[in-house]
Amino acid sequence: MRAWQIAEHLARDHEVKLLTTSPRCQLTSDRFHVSSAGRSVITEAEAWCDVMVLQGYVTTQQPVLEKSSKITVFDVYDPLHLETLAFASGISPDVRLENVQLSITTLNHQLARADFLICASERQRDFYLGQLAALGRLNVTTYDHDPSLRQLIDVVPFGLPDNDPQHSRHVLRGVVPGIDDGDQLILWAGGIYNWLDPITLIRAIGRLSRQHPKVRLYFMGLQHPNPSVPRMSVALAAKKKAAEMSLLDKHVFFNNSWVDYADRQNYLLEADIGVICHFANAESRFAFRTRTLDYLWSCLPVVSTEGDYFSELIDKEHLGISVPAEDPSTLAEALGELLDDQETAQSCRERARVVREQYRWDTVLQPLINFCKDPQHAVDFNEPTNRAPVAASTRMSLDRAIRLSRHYYRSGGLMEVLKRVADKAVRASHERT
Repeated sequence: MRAWQIAEHLARDHEVKLLTTSPRCQLTSDRFHVSSAGRSVITEAEAWCDVMVLQGYVTTQQPVLEKSSKITVFDVYDPLHLETLAFASGISPDVRLENVQLSITTLNHQLARADFLICASERQRDFYLGQLAALGRLNVTTYDHDPSLRQLIDVVPFGLPDNDPQHSRHVLRGVVPGIDDGDQLILWAGGIYNWLDPITLIRAIGRLSRQHPKVRLYFMGLQHPNPSVPRMSVALAAKKKAAEMSLLDKHVFFNNSWVDYADRQNYLLEADIGVICHFANAESRFAFRTRTLDYLWSCLPVVSTEGDYFSELIDKEHLGISVPAEDPSTLAEALGELLDDQETAQSCRERARVVREQYRWDTVLQPLINFCKDPQHAVDFNEPTNRAPVAASTRMSLDRAIRLSRHYYRSGGLMEVLKRVADKAVRASHERT
């Protein structure tokens, strides 16, 4: 979604190629080139372009991008290392260590090499400035060139469509068995991931249903849209908890698949409240929850766990209520308050109509658009600190390698083991060069 919108807006003034390393590429555009790309296609694109906008682990997988001298923008709106720490909790310690180390090494290379960086919030920017300082990027050259350091890293949050959502068909009320027109509908937009806390919410719904027998909670996605991503353990635990509390298909409902991105507004516009729950950890503090942005787009009153970027925005702009983490009682009270007090709920909707304007894609993408109008290498591009980032070695003991191989064999068979070995070989070659 984010890469597509970046391509869409940059294509107004530039030739753009949008590439994915995934073999699944079904979308097309008449404004820019879109395709799935293997190593040869990426090599051709690197030679063709003037500016590369990269995100994720693509540089660890594609040596030509890692070694490129082209002007490079890294999109670090997703703090890889923090997400991996949360995502990989509960799995084999060796596998978790390997994944976390890969995310740290990848991000350090990106921050050390970038000509320009974009992140999702001022909070994230402060976080990355600390990491950039540790890598030597906050140096005499970059500081004297721009003391604000906005020319090195600026804020480009996730955005909202320029058009407002329109309800085009019924998807929940009168369609899902057990959800009727007169019910009070609470929506959990997006998937259920290990760094989120649906269990506290389900417990809160159990409490709330005693005074509000018509309350209904709907989870929009139980299965990740990418079939390669397995169902999260917390998703299975959430459905189990709802069944144990006799709430499943009575007060708590799950979409076992996924809602199409272009259809999500129909679900949002049928709801009374949007909700998001997470834990009080580092991942939450620096996350930028796009589902909460969708609540803003559809002018839904929001109940959110406190501690992240959007909970501060909710409190500041009076968009809903924020509550402490893992507190089902307070969460139930907040949900009940917005369900009962229609005057407050309407006030939240009216404030959302104002606040959402600052998150339109045309607005949030301006720092990147401005950079691409006059792209230049970072002023310290040729300095040693920008070419030799601090990165821990990915070498491992034979015992640990055997344990990892066993884990990957159990999870995906011999082909998964071979894929991991190949990826490791590529990363090792990067370290040597």
